[in-house]
Amino acid sequence: MRITIVGNFGCGNLGDEAILSGLKTLILKKHRGAEITVLGKGKLLPIGLRSFLKSLVQWRLWSQPLHALKEADYVIIGGGGLFTDEESRRGTVLWTLHGIVAHFMGRKVLCLGVSIGKMGWLSTQLAKVLFRRALSVVVRDKKSLDRSLAWGIDAALAPDLALANDVQLESSEVNTASEKYVVINLREFKNYNEKMIQLFVQLADFLVADFGYKIVFLPLSTDAHSDSYILNKILIQMKHSEKAEVDDEKDTIYEIVNLMCGAELVISMRLHGSIFSILAEVPVLPIAYMDKVKNFWSGEQLKVTPLSVESITLEVLKKDVLEHLNSRERMQRNMRDYKKELAVRFDPVTRPIL
Repeated sequence: MRITIVGNFGCGNLGDEAILSGLKTLILKKHRGAEITVLGKGKLLPIGLRSFLKSLVQWRLWSQPLHALKEADYVIIGGGGLFTDEESRRGTVLWTLHGIVAHFMGRKVLCLGVSIGKMGWLSTQLAKVLFRRALSVVVRDKKSLDRSLAWGIDAALAPDLALANDVQLESSEVNTASEKYVVINLREFKNYNEKMIQLFVQLADFLVADFGYKIVFLPLSTDAHSDSYILNKILIQMKHSEKAEVDDEKDTIYEIVNLMCGAELVISMRLHGSIFSILAEVPVLPIAYMDKVKNFWSGEQLKVTPLSVESITLEVLKKDVLEHLNSRERMQRNMRDYKKELAVRFDPVTRPIL
């Protein structure tokens, strides 16, 4: 069996790489001998201006992805927040094009583990065209499911594909022996400004001064919007910078999850920072900078409420941090119970792959 996976891979975003790894895990558990080809950065159809001009003299930029689509028994579009105009309108066009081309080649197209965010008229129509021609559509949050059903798409719901990664946690004895710390991940976003920097400078100093915690700033992306830039800006402005560090050496799911496993709390702006905390079984305070963060948590049984960047204040941050620290054991139990149900909840992802 040959399967081609199309998505936002190879761009330095550890969340997307975790999605790919989780999807491969699910496929290979059901079909051990499956041949998997990945179309990500540098391997997708060249529809961008620069890549298109380059393709005029390098035909392989067209022939290689077309061959990968044509030779596949199944073409999977996913997963993650692929269908939204919040960061770029180009994305929906790109993913739809691959799916439609594969469909007209007679391939079985699956849209798996995706979410649907805010889109304009054109992107909405393109997404509808793709979903109506797909053999299966599986979304990762309730709002995306409701939107799909409103379009007349018989979609199914499953957890984010990153949660399919089977990460072995280090023993609690190792973690409790280390210095107590809080993991913080932030990223640049549309309305990011200096006020937001100062807010987290004050929060980090508060956690050091009042609790004695070490602060581990954790970048989860090395792409054009590298997290390290904003995290280093916070670090150098802290009064207690000697009790903080930017750990930019963790570049695998195993390393990230086990770093979080020993933390008292994870505060994350990136969606997959908070998803990794589920794998690590550590309380998380998500910061919602896009609808996909709010939508993911709104339908999850863990009952975690993200803070919106539009209304965040230092007082609100402190209050929520204290509440999460005080309910740490309860949240950990909830996460363990949630993880036990994951195997069954992923069934819609692999069911159509015969």
